[in-house]
Amino acid sequence: MVSKRLSALLMLALIIGTLLAIIANSWLRGSAFPKYNRFYYMKEYMGEIEAFLQENFPFGEQLSNAAVKLQMWAGESEFEGIFIGDDTLIEDIGQPDEAVLGRNLQEIQSFVEMSSSTPVSVLYLPTKYAIQQQELPENAELFAFNQKNFIEQAYSALQGKATTVDAYSTLLANSDKYLYYRTDPNLTGLGAYYVYTVLVQRMGLNPLGQDSFTQQHIRHDFYGETYEKSPYKNVTPDIITLYRPTNQSACSVTHYTDYRYTYNTLYPEHLMELSGELSVLLGGDTGDITISSGLKRQRSLLVFGDSSILPLLPLLSAHYSTIRFLDFEHWNNNILDELNVEDYDQVLIAYSVDSMIHDPYPAQIRQVRQQQKRFLEE
Repeated sequence: MVSKRLSALLMLALIIGTLLAIIANSWLRGSAFPKYNRFYYMKEYMGEIEAFLQENFPFGEQLSNAAVKLQMWAGESEFEGIFIGDDTLIEDIGQPDEAVLGRNLQEIQSFVEMSSSTPVSVLYLPTKYAIQQQELPENAELFAFNQKNFIEQAYSALQGKATTVDAYSTLLANSDKYLYYRTDPNLTGLGAYYVYTVLVQRMGLNPLGQDSFTQQHIRHDFYGETYEKSPYKNVTPDIITLYRPTNQSACSVTHYTDYRYTYNTLYPEHLMELSGELSVLLGGDTGDITISSGLKRQRSLLVFGDSSILPLLPLLSAHYSTIRFLDFEHWNNNILDELNVEDYDQVLIAYSVDSMIHDPYPAQIRQVRQQQKRFLEE
């Protein structure tokens, strides 16, 4: 109770100090607080006040950071669904939508059980919230969705039917490394590499060492989507590192949207300024992407997943001559007429835990299963 009263007093002092600073600053600039008259619509008047505050608010970011720090000292730990760690921002993915989760698990299991000669692997990728536990307040995990238990239970239902991939243990064992961006929920290049090493082993292949990839640091000032949502901004910007297979020949990435277009690189860097920094990964998630790596050994992989899996695909291109990635959130289901799972050597179903417990898109694999059933009956 005392800490809450202290927090309230500190916040009141901060607000009064801020208002005095605004008045002083506006007076020096020769501007005055907007006056209300009866001819105003309230929406118009509030718009003028907002414009005035934006123009005259001194040190806005610093004050916002200070306000968050004061609340942290008073015992607060979560701000707008984001935890502030030691120079990192961690999104709380919350509790699952049980109906959505149930459908996603059931439809994926039904797809796996479908009679097919194509082996299937399943990867559920834990979020930063589950892996960087040392950055969370002590009581946060008490109320969190247990991602480890979820993954283990989901995998147990697939035992003997699909190959499951335990990325959780590997990521947790290396949680002191730069696995996730500080300002974004996605895996860094290094985090993707650690997941890749476990994944390809489970898929029957030998992972390449880090020295088999050329690492290119292309940005040192990246601020991601968690940063944009957070009221606290005093976080070190991220570094974007690309992993390029060293001995790979020419590689192309083709997107199938309303029209078809191709990049002759895994990482079209020019898109960083046009579509956002992480669009450098294959050109972004457009729902239907094919990677052709030109490997002499013809081996093909069909991937159903979400955008969290994109950092893995360039690494997998060192092992597959063709990789096709489908994201049901963005895809055009007209492709069902020509999509035959039997045309591929392996299938990978790969989603973040966040997608599995909140998004209805993984369940749309039902459409592929129904189409495949027709193929098998013909």
